[in-house]
Amino acid sequence: MKDLILLSTRKKNDFLELDIVQSIRIQIEEISTILLEDSQEYSEKELRDKMYQVTARIIALAAWREEKKSPIHQLLARKKQPDSLLTRITTQEINALQHLSAAPKDNH
Repeated sequence: MKDLILLSTRKKNDFLELDIVQSIRIQIEEISTILLEDSQEYSEKELRDKMYQVTARIIALAAWREEKKSPIHQLLARKKQPDSLLTRITTQEINALQHLSAAPKDNH
């Protein structure tokens, strides 16, 4: 029974990881398009926010995959108050990913 639960969790986490990698890929493509087209549709701040979001998601994925042994967790834990937008977004992404991986299995 325990093996079945572990297998189910592993499969759910595989789907979650694929979803996140796909999301990262799409975000990077969007940023690349904006930069290549030299679009005036986005302000520098909006573009920077998009870059922070994808960077935070990549860092969160690394921390999630490395689990407790990740140095990312220790680095973020040292900060009582996040001193940058990137740090805040990264912490939010890590928390969201941990929450999603702990959530009951969906219809994947």
